[in-house]
This record gives sequence, C-alpha cells and structure tokens, in this order.
Amino acid sequence: MTLSADPSDRRREVAGTNRPRERPRGAHAEELRLSEERFRLLVESVQDYAIFMLDTTGRIISWNAGAQRIKGWTQDEIVGQFFGVFYPEEDLAAGKPQWELAVVKEEGRFEDEGWRVRKDGSRFWANVVITALHDDDGTLRGFAKVTRDLTERRATQQARERFIANAAHELRTPLSVLIGIISYLETHHDLQPREVANHLEVLSRQGRRMHVLVNNLLDLTLLEQGRATLATSPVDLAAAVDRVVTTLPVPHGKTVAIDVDGLVLSDPVRLEQVIVNLLANAYTYGGPNVGIASRDLGDRVELEVADDGPGLHADIVEHIFEPFRRGEGTGPGGSGLGLAIVRGVVEALGGRVRYVAGRPGARFIVDLPKG
Repeated sequence: MTLSADPSDRRREVAGTNRPRERPRGAHAEELRLSEERFRLLVESVQDYAIFMLDTTGRIISWNAGAQRIKGWTQDEIVGQFFGVFYPEEDLAAGKPQWELAVVKEEGRFEDEGWRVRKDGSRFWANVVITALHDDDGTLRGFAKVTRDLTERRATQQARERFIANAAHELRTPLSVLIGIISYLETHHDLQPREVANHLEVLSRQGRRMHVLVNNLLDLTLLEQGRATLATSPVDLAAAVDRVVTTLPVPHGKTVAIDVDGLVLSDPVRLEQVIVNLLANAYTYGGPNVGIASRDLGDRVELEVADDGPGLHADIVEHIFEPFRRGEGTGPGGSGLGLAIVRGVVEALGGRVRYVAGRPGARFIVDLPKG
C-alpha cells in the first residue's frame, strides 16, 4: 500500500479501515425471521401459562399449548371466538370482558384474579394479565393475554386460613375456661377446700386438653412440611397394639377383639400414635364391639380397626382425613386432628390409610411395609 503524503488523506484511510462492514440486508432479514420463529416456538410450547393474542375487538387470533391444557379448547376450536367465552355468566352479564379491554386501551395493562370457565364448563381460579400491543407509530394492533391457573394455590391458601382459624377457635375455649377460673380464684379467698379442689381439677383437665391440642398441631405441621422425625425399624405389631390397649382403657360397655401378628417397618412411637387415634375414634363413634386385625399381603401388612357403630355420614367421608373435620357425636374434647395425623404419619412411613364403610360401622385400614 502506498502512503499518502497528505495527513488528511491518511486520516481518511485509517478511519476507513476501522469502519464496520455493513450486514447484507438479506442476512439481517433472515436473522430477524429466525428470532421471531424461535420466540413463536417458545410461546407455543409453554405448558404452565395460557398465552394467546387478541385482535383489537377481543377475538382470539393465536393459541398456545398452555392455553389448550388450562382451558380445554384446541386452536381450531377457539381461534376467531370472542375471549368472553372464558368468563362466567355473571361476568358476561356485567360486561366485564369489554370493560377490561377498555381499561387496557386506556392504561396499557390490566391484571385480575377471578373465576374463569373451561371448555367443559368447570371453573378455575385464574390470574389474568392483558397487555396492549402497539406498532412503532403507536397504533393499537391487539392484545396479549396471559392466564395462570391458581386453583390449587388458592385452595391451599384457603385451607391454611381455615386451619389457623380453627386452631385459634379450639385453643380459645380451654383458654377462656382457664382465665375465668383463675380470675375467680384470685377474687374469692374464702372458698372451701372441696370447691378449690373442683376448680383445680377443671384447670388441670383444660390444661391437658390444650397440651394435647398444641402437640397435635405441632405434629401435623411437621408432617405436612416433611420435617417429622421418624426412626423406622421392624416393629412387632401385636406388641404395639397391646401397649395401646393397655394405655387407652376400654370404655365401659365396650369390648375389643384383637387378632394381630407380624412385623411392620415403622417408627414404634408413631405407629402407636396411629393406633391410639384410630382406637379412640372407634370408641367415640362405634358401637359396643371394636375389632383390631391384621392381614399379611406378602411384602406389606394391613392393619384394620373396625367398629359396629352407625358409620360416617356420606357428606363427611371425603373430608375425614382433613384437619378439624369431625363426624357426628364428637365430644367437646375432640380436636378434629386425629385422622389428619393418622394420614400424615402413615404416608410418612411409606403406607396408605383408607376408610371403608362397614355393615354396619366403620373400618379404617392402614397399609404398611412389612418389617
């Protein structure tokens, strides 16, 4: 290369060697096309979110796999329909879909939680975000809509709220009795010894009730969080049942028939906790005869606790293993946590528990690994 004697020419030459080469227009267009294609494939393949587009009138113009999974319609079935098809009748009557689009046009974005409708007519609790889409000139071209199914999360949150409310209610009753009696004793100094003894007995009984409830609440919380301490080993099932029957005396007028043998792989303390709760349940709800039996299933063992009482009412059966669910006839000392703890313990031990209606009575069957 020949160097120019003119410094300005040299500067132009040096500057020219540093100038970036322009990308051919065809290559830029192809890269843009591939980028758009990758984004389209990403959106279409998302399973956990319903992501789709609406035109400026609210009619559906695209549909992804998540939308089909959550809402039930295929793309061919839904494209072209007004998005109000996802709203309950009461929302349609109130003009909610049209109102939402009006808000998006004004503010650019709208977010809501509420009931939406699937193709089969069932409802689900949804989080919905609608975003306005404008071109470079600011002209509205349509809307992007993202929907999440929060039904399970909402149910969990509501269950937690009910659990806290019920726990507070259960604790309030014995606590009120304790406070009332203590206040009475503080202001009455001339009580007879027998009267004082009666009040102390009530204090002791209510204190024990609170102690049991708090322990049950702690057990259930640890089990649900998977933090319960379990030390499994082969456990003699007959010995465990005998210990429970000895420590939980048979009520007057009832008899217990026992036909149990074999080893199970279990935590001995937790296993006895399961048997205590099931046996106490049979004493509370059952008739005069209670039976405890086991069956060898090869690599597993079934333990059954049965009674000949009236059984459970049909409307409570599907909820019996939920916290604070009680059947008819529960005494005032029941916490409604016994069967929930039974399920938590049994499942933590790798087993299953189920309820079977007897003829008459009720049967609770626990399936555990053989020891």
